[in-house]
Amino acid sequence: MKKTKKISLMIHLWILTLIMGLMVVPPQEIMAQTHITIVMDGEPLRFTEATGRPFIDENNRTLVPFRITLESFGAQVHWDGQNRIATAYKNGITVQVPIGQPFIMVDGDRVPNDTQAVIAEDGRTYLPIRKVLEAFDALVHWQESSQTIFVASPPPPGSEVFPEEIPPEPIEPALPDEEEDTSISQRLEERLKRRNASEEQEKQRLTAALEENTTLIRDPALFTLYAFMNYTGYEEENNPAGFHPVRKAILKDLKAMDLQLTEPRYYRQKGLPYSKYISALSEMDNRLRYKEPRRIQALLPELAELDQRLQEFSEQADILTLYEKYREEYLQAIAMYHPEMYAFLAQYTQFLRVSPQEVPEFYFVVNLQESYWRGYFLVENYGPLDNASIMVLGPSDQMNHRLLAHEYLHSILTPIHADLAEEIESLSHMMRKVPQGSQARNAVYDTWFTIFDESMIRALDSWFVNTNQEELIRQEVEAGFILTEYFYHRFQEDWEDFHGTLEDFIREMIRDLQ
Repeated sequence: MKKTKKISLMIHLWILTLIMGLMVVPPQEIMAQTHITIVMDGEPLRFTEATGRPFIDENNRTLVPFRITLESFGAQVHWDGQNRIATAYKNGITVQVPIGQPFIMVDGDRVPNDTQAVIAEDGRTYLPIRKVLEAFDALVHWQESSQTIFVASPPPPGSEVFPEEIPPEPIEPALPDEEEDTSISQRLEERLKRRNASEEQEKQRLTAALEENTTLIRDPALFTLYAFMNYTGYEEENNPAGFHPVRKAILKDLKAMDLQLTEPRYYRQKGLPYSKYISALSEMDNRLRYKEPRRIQALLPELAELDQRLQEFSEQADILTLYEKYREEYLQAIAMYHPEMYAFLAQYTQFLRVSPQEVPEFYFVVNLQESYWRGYFLVENYGPLDNASIMVLGPSDQMNHRLLAHEYLHSILTPIHADLAEEIESLSHMMRKVPQGSQARNAVYDTWFTIFDESMIRALDSWFVNTNQEELIRQEVEAGFILTEYFYHRFQEDWEDFHGTLEDFIREMIRDLQ
């Protein structure tokens, strides 16, 4: 299934690329279509008039219908319509194929080709099979006598390669079986070495993309909000040791001031969870004024005057002076994550098959006025930073790997879940299984979409953390995130061999739960 899955992605990419290309081949130039057989990992491919058939082009090279061929091989694909380039991705290798050009690009390096991808007049797309598949470390063998192409996909790392999966060597000249087996074993060993190296290179590219797309900052808007929340009654804490020292110090400084606020117990009197305040802040500009007051009246009427209270608080407390007073402490907290966080998050990025081009851009903030080990990720809607994405982590004595992974996974999975919101809602009857009084039932999480989203993220956030995953999963289920165990085992058992995109996989899990 792994081979089939990765093929699908590559196919879609080739499809888009070839359909948009300018090379058009007249039907009379398509020769010997019905006489060529392709055997992919021991299975003959079945070509029809609907799929198109392989043919020998004018350069005496075999071109194959890209969709059925690649769907039988496995890859992720992307189409650049502006430049008419198909990009295929599999096993950490990226291959770009421009339509009508005598070369392909393999991990950024130009590789000459003695033929080119084309589009027939009937709209079908054809690609040079050997050059493209060999770029992915596949073994490709042409048997003249039977007009057959044998293809062997690269085996998964650490897996056995059985003799029946190896395409036969050329009939002429014949080689002794022992010598032939040795030759193939050597080729496979070299291929696996190249694959492992390419996967490491891909991880390095993802690490570099993460570092480039992450901006480490201190945020005065967030600082002001939490100083106000703490001063007016926000006392939540996860650590038995109590508040972080900086949180204590800022609160002490504020209490020493002669603040005459209109509502000095604002947070406590409102009785709303901290998440509502984050949502309200996201609707403000960098001057802490609501961008659309009418919108906030509809979304959060209970906090419609929060921007006015923050303005009053900021002026009386001289908040910018406090902000600069604790500058070094905040910078030290950020430095605890840089640069280790990029290579760590690259593991999750690679696991979920996110390409370097798809790595999200976001601001990264450590909030020392928050509870220990608490965080959140706002996707493209944080108002004070012009609706950018922002990851906020609470304080920790050392780099909190699981919290970091958890919030980063929100940037990848939550937008997909938003696109599948209607299908997710079809499972809302499962909400009755969430125990009353559990963590999942508190005001921060108590919607079916949020519980679904959190269940999947909590199933994956410890994937690359050195901890007892099974015990963590059990705890999350007890906390009311009832699908955590299901998602954990589905990713563990089926994701590697799944044929399709991450969104396809999530959609399939939803269907299986219905």
